[in-house]
Amino acid sequence: MFKGNAAVAIITSINTVKEVGRMEIAPNISVDHQIYHGAPVITGTRMPVSIIVGSLAGGMNKEEVSREYAITIEQIKAALSFAAELAPKSSTKTQNSPDDRGGHDEALDAQLDET
Repeated sequence: MFKGNAAVAIITSINTVKEVGRMEIAPNISVDHQIYHGAPVITGTRMPVSIIVGSLAGGMNKEEVSREYAITIEQIKAALSFAAELAPKSSTKTQNSPDDRGGHDEALDAQLDET
């Protein structure tokens, strides 16, 4: 979905959103300095991406998140994709993470792969 320095481009977009108002920075993900302090939210809602990802990380499944926050599975997938692109990619292997991505993205990848 994102190419090159996508995270830098997204952060730059977020930093300039005050000048242009609401901006869609990824499919189904928008920022607006008047909504949730400019944090990324599901487009057309006031639901922050961080709440969706945090709920999934806390043990809720996609259906529970969908019911709890009145959002679609597609919107949940968009939030996970966005978060996965922003997650730091580690180039060193650690004892707790056997792959070269640092292990952090594995949970997000697992959520995306469930569908």
